Amino acid sequence: MILSLSALTRERLLLYVICGKGLNKHKVMEIIIVIGFIFLFLLYQLYKEQQESKEKDEEMQRLKALQEEKDQINKEKEEIKDIPTRTLLIKILEEMDCQPEVDEDDRIRFQYQGVTFLAEATNEGRFASIIWPWCHRVSLLDIEEFSRVRRVLNELNDLSGCALFYQEYKDVEERGIHIRKHFIFTSDIPRINEYLRAMIGMLFRTQNELEIRVEKLRLREEETHI
Repeated sequence: MILSLSALTRERLLLYVICGKGLNKHKVMEIIIVIGFIFLFLLYQLYKEQQESKEKDEEMQRLKALQEEKDQINKEKEEIKDIPTRTLLIKILEEMDCQPEVDEDDRIRFQYQGVTFLAEATNEGRFASIIWPWCHRVSLLDIEEFSRVRRVLNELNDLSGCALFYQEYKDVEERGIHIRKHFIFTSDIPRINEYLRAMIGMLFRTQNELEIRVEKLRLREEETHI
């Protein structure tokens, strides 16, 4: 501490305060005030030291957490080092419990949040694609609805970062709207599981935006016809 009282001084002051020997009331009050200020100062110093110690502990914990996170990233990167793209994609999907399977067209079919997706990748390339087939359906007989959907597809193809397209099927009286996300996928990507979730998340956001925009167009057209 910066300020402190010797044991002898403290005893004398207390004796004077209690007994009033050699001191008038004004002197006693002055001494009490001084002791009070010293006491408050010492309390402040103690509080300040405790806060500084707490802040140091919190900083050490933060640095420790950052180091553990860095070590975990390095460990994950080491585990998947040099694994080619397609093999890596299947491995990460298995770790995410997506139950990947290779279909008859050599595409990877997997489940995520109740939706069936298709993935395409080769071990010779550095990119992968994920497709959400039939994310939206339009009847072949509903020309107005298809016009709305096609307009929204053009808008989202410019904005969403995903590719939206439709196909017609002879044995189905509907047009299927599909979403594709094409992205780099290599073993040197940090937190690759979270990265893959983010790529799939873009498909969900795009599909949701598709539904919202089509519904807004429909409501707007209905208002103009009233």
